[in-house]
Formats: sequence, structure tokens, C-alpha cells
Amino acid sequence: MPKPIININQQQRESIAGVFNQNTNKSFESPELVFRRKRSQEYINKLKKLDILGHNISQSEINEIINAIKNELPEISMDKLPIGIIAKCYLGKPYEVHTLSMLGKFIVKHYKLQEPLPDGMEKARNLANNENYEFVEVYRDKIIAVKSDGSVSIIKD
Repeated sequence: MPKPIININQQQRESIAGVFNQNTNKSFESPELVFRRKRSQEYINKLKKLDILGHNISQSEINEIINAIKNELPEISMDKLPIGIIAKCYLGKPYEVHTLSMLGKFIVKHYKLQEPLPDGMEKARNLANNENYEFVEVYRDKIIAVKSDGSVSIIKD
């Protein structure tokens, strides 16, 4: 029978094993799995504020939304976070969609029907207008459409 190198009791052994398992599950999770993870209701509600607040959104409210994005995907490095978020706009005509650009300054803008979208977000316009999705996260190499229950659909470029 092997002799233990370190004398610890069963409770200490289980505690160490618990910490190890907890840390390894998070730190070694594939980025692809992180992107496929269901989004939280808190995150979805924060992003819905973009439309509710309309043109009157303050910088502190934008910062809250940015922090919600970072907190939702903490394993993802800053350069891999979305370049923007796009969603259907409910302000009425002539507006069609609104965006939160995360390149450079964080800017919320409402776009009129057929007005071109910046920073490669045009590729997500049709999905943003689809009533099955709450909003679309736009990345450099993919778009992720998020449903109201938090489930996601990934479309790669």
C-alpha cells in the first residue's frame, strides 16, 4: 500500500479536491463552450435597457451594460469580447435597430431603416429584427443570437 507523502485527514483532502475541481472546471473551459453558455436573465435585462432608455441613456448606464457583458463572459479576454450588440428598436418609425458599439468609445445609437451599420454589425441586422431573438452579440468571427430564455445560436463567418 502506498504511503502518503503529506499527512492530512479526510476532511482536508476533500477540501483540497473541491478547490482543485472548482478551479479547473472554470479555467480550462474551452472558449467555444463559454460562447455557447446560456446567458443569464440579469444580463438579458441589462441589455434590454438599451431600447427602453432610448436616446436618454447616460454614460453610467452604458458602463453598467459594459460591465454586465464583461461579467457574463469573464473567461474571455477583452480583445475577444463582442465588437457590438445589435437589437430590434421599439422606438417606432423611422428607427429599425439600435447598437452598442464596443470599439473605441462605447456608443449607443439608433439606426433608421436601411441606414448602414458600422464596424461589421450589418451582418447581424436581419437576426436582430427576428422576433425570436432579444439581441445579437457581434464578434469579429461570429454572431451570437440570444433568445429571451438565454439560449444562444452561433453563426460563424
